[in-house]
Amino acid sequence: MAEVILVYPKSSFIETAMKSQYLPLGFLQTVIFAEKEFSVKIIDQRFFLKWDRAVLDEINKDTLCVGVTALTGEMINHALDVSRFVKESSSVPVIWGGVHPTLLPEETLKNKFIDMVVIGEGEKTFHELLKALRDNNDLAEIAGLAYKKDGRIKINPHRKLSNLDDLPEPPYHLVDIEKYIVKFRKKNMIAIETSRGCPYPCTFCYSKSYDFKKKWRSLSADKTVKRVRDVKEKFNIDGIEIVDDNFFVNSKRAKEILSRLAEEKLDVFLNINGTINDILRLNNGNLDLLEQSNVQRLAVGVESGSQRILDLIRKSITIKDIIDFKNRINKTKVPPYYNFIGGFPTETESDLRQTTELIFELLKNNSLAKVSIFHCFRPLPGTKLIDDCVENGLDMPRSLEEWGRYTMTWIEHPWLSRKLKRKIQMINFVSLFLDNKYEEVDSKLVRIFAFLYKPIAYLRLRTLSNFLFIEDFLLKLYERIKR
Repeated sequence: MAEVILVYPKSSFIETAMKSQYLPLGFLQTVIFAEKEFSVKIIDQRFFLKWDRAVLDEINKDTLCVGVTALTGEMINHALDVSRFVKESSSVPVIWGGVHPTLLPEETLKNKFIDMVVIGEGEKTFHELLKALRDNNDLAEIAGLAYKKDGRIKINPHRKLSNLDDLPEPPYHLVDIEKYIVKFRKKNMIAIETSRGCPYPCTFCYSKSYDFKKKWRSLSADKTVKRVRDVKEKFNIDGIEIVDDNFFVNSKRAKEILSRLAEEKLDVFLNINGTINDILRLNNGNLDLLEQSNVQRLAVGVESGSQRILDLIRKSITIKDIIDFKNRINKTKVPPYYNFIGGFPTETESDLRQTTELIFELLKNNSLAKVSIFHCFRPLPGTKLIDDCVENGLDMPRSLEEWGRYTMTWIEHPWLSRKLKRKIQMINFVSLFLDNKYEEVDSKLVRIFAFLYKPIAYLRLRTLSNFLFIEDFLLKLYERIKR
């Protein structure tokens, strides 16, 4: 039985095809100080089919709270299931944290099943909150906290940002680490964080409205190299997924880290995220260092093949930049991973066709290249682009339940014609099969289907045809079965 129970909600149905999942790093970071003073239990819905029973088994008279986290979208629905169950089964306070409640703390607290919201980074706020709950102290002095008092919602001042070098290492002992060692090309990989935030002005991204994400901060090169080395040795893994929003913001730091990892010959591969312009500044455009440091997936945000759309979302890149990046990365053995989004405000079929043409161009002549699942644009609260969405007819969600409808495949935006919605849904589906992503899926049945379906996927994307598109029905059927 625990004083603190944290329940990590499910999110995408894609998780159902995977046996292992990424570490709940947000939870581990949140209790980085608290776990030294309080007993903590993490329950991961992705593994606990009977999570409700697991929660109930942990609650006792000493339990101070149950916490959940939520991104905008279907993760909210699962977090609400947890909150409802806890409030209907006990008198234990329910605390929310994460991106969505940070952006909309007041709206979040209007839900009767939620008592408090940790705004932004939770390491110090959550620790102070637990001490206040234990000692029955006033909550008004806890920076970064929103809560209910006497029927009114109170929002305290935000907390100052932490120096990442000053934070302890994540308490990995709180989870069964074997469940979070992800298979990547049949090798063992685990996730770590080395920086937070992104300085770029993309109007669709929550970073520009999320206070602690506006400023990019990082571990020093020394601490980053040490973390990679320690995690490899401690868990005997082959690879590291660096989950930073943008690893390459400080090119001097990035170059130092990659150079040192290459020199130390740690025999560990890296998966990294970054922006095209930052990566092109590395070594003045010479990307050989990425290969030398054993980068096995370099994920970059392209988003669209239409320059008009790129300008609309303030992506700060041109189609020429994207092609330049492709030509440079193709000279190395580093596999690029290109992310795309469809359904932006005012997007037309012509814009969409330019995007599909760019997808083919990026995959051409490079068997290592991959594209992401074609994400359906998800309006996020607090972003600049959501104002454009409202101007184009979006009925702004007003509750957690309404925000929860923004799933990975939901594309019912008022500015899109029915025909264009169907085409985007088709691209969303076929993007699963354009390359060899299916090899990373645990389900043998899914891998066989993907191999057989790949030629059809190429044909559909090339022609932008959703004629007799029954595949969407098969996907929904699979999702229902796995749930």
